[in-house]
Amino acid sequence: YDFESSDDSKVGAFSIKASYGGYGGINLKNSKGGVDASNLVSVRFWVKGDAAFNGPGNPTLQLRVNAQEYDFEISNGVWSIFQIPLSNFGSPSTIEALVLQNRQAGDLLVYVDQIELLAAEETEEPTSQPSSSPVTPSPTISKAPSQHPVTPDPTSDPTPSPSSGPSLGPSRETSPGPITTDHPSLSPVKESTPPPSDPSADCVLVCSTPPPTFPLETPSPTPAPAVTSSGTFTIYDETIALGWSDYSSSGTYDASSTMEAHSGSKSYKADIAGWGQINLKAASPGALLSELGSDASATNVSLRFWVKGSGSNIVLRVRVNGKMHDTTVSPSGSWTQVSLPLTLFYSPANVFQVEIQNRASSSLSLYFDEVELHKNLFF
Repeated sequence: YDFESSDDSKVGAFSIKASYGGYGGINLKNSKGGVDASNLVSVRFWVKGDAAFNGPGNPTLQLRVNAQEYDFEISNGVWSIFQIPLSNFGSPSTIEALVLQNRQAGDLLVYVDQIELLAAEETEEPTSQPSSSPVTPSPTISKAPSQHPVTPDPTSDPTPSPSSGPSLGPSRETSPGPITTDHPSLSPVKESTPPPSDPSADCVLVCSTPPPTFPLETPSPTPAPAVTSSGTFTIYDETIALGWSDYSSSGTYDASSTMEAHSGSKSYKADIAGWGQINLKAASPGALLSELGSDASATNVSLRFWVKGSGSNIVLRVRVNGKMHDTTVSPSGSWTQVSLPLTLFYSPANVFQVEIQNRASSSLSLYFDEVELHKNLFF
């Protein structure tokens, strides 16, 4: 990792160049008690994947604030800005660490610039300006969802690829900008002070010229299969739901296996390598809980699925929209149902991504069937 790379930058002359190994990560820590987050509402940063090194497709990164996780996709060859509410990480009162992790098993080359924590009320001027950059006003974010990357910077690439990052709802601030010196717990970055070169050392978050204003684009909802009369949204049963795609990694996966089935004639066969995962995803908003019934909410809707394999005490990490919960299963050669209330995943109002990860370094062979969101009839 190079914290003073001049190979590519969005603002000023330097950026963080992250030459990730498989599942590697940038780890920015504050060992002096953390940053007071009582008046902070979101994290904002620029990211660009190296198209020549990474090849086709949109790599997935994971942002961790303290220990809470959020996955998102980036674009290769073009700078994209992300703004993610701290409510996605449980609204922490103190921020001790930020981690940007490669979610692929293979190597990845990424550039990161202008990492900021935003407060509910900000001034129009950044904390410090690079001497070579003109001062521009802080962007005004519309009330469209802001967690996905905005329209890529047209000056970076004549043919930028569209971003597919999810949108989870509007930001809580109306005029975000960089942290000001009104926050005593955060010190401004002076132009003469370079970022630290060791990602495990204390790191002051980069404050620089705010990015230019871009119109936010809300992706069109993807058609979803009809909800059954029992209040069930099927993500997988015989086949993956309409509008959902399979991004599973580190393993061999067959969504039409006829070797086993809990119902019907097919199931999802997963030969998962160590730390590999099933990843089923739709364009936001995905499945709305309101479609399960007028009284449906995270308090009475569960993610449930059937699993079959050999062995016992198998630990699986289940993520819904990037929020995780570990569960232990013991299928032992028979079909076992797992049911997880959505309250375990920060009570989402919609579901656009479901991941099931092998939490061991050894490989794992399992069958899955009837992956669905189900409204409990008696709660």
